[in-house]
Amino acid sequence: MESSGNMRFYIYDYNAQSTVQIGNYTNTNLDFLTNNTSRLRIQNDGHVVPYSNNTYDLGSTAKGWRNVY
Repeated sequence: MESSGNMRFYIYDYNAQSTVQIGNYTNTNLDFLTNNTSRLRIQNDGHVVPYSNNTYDLGSTAKGWRNVY
C-alpha cells in the first residue's frame, strides 16, 4: 500500500485473474492526472467522466475508438 498526502491507495501487481488493480480504500473519487492537472475521474459510484466539462476529447481525428456502447 502507498500513501500520498491524506489519500490512501493500493496497487497490486496481479490478482487471482492476473489483472493489475489500482484503487483506494475510501468512498472517494479516483482522479487521473497529467502535468499536475486532473484529466479523468472514476467517481465513487463507478461512473467514468472527464474532470472538466466540455474540455477533453475521447480519441482524436487520427485515433478513434472502434465501438462505444
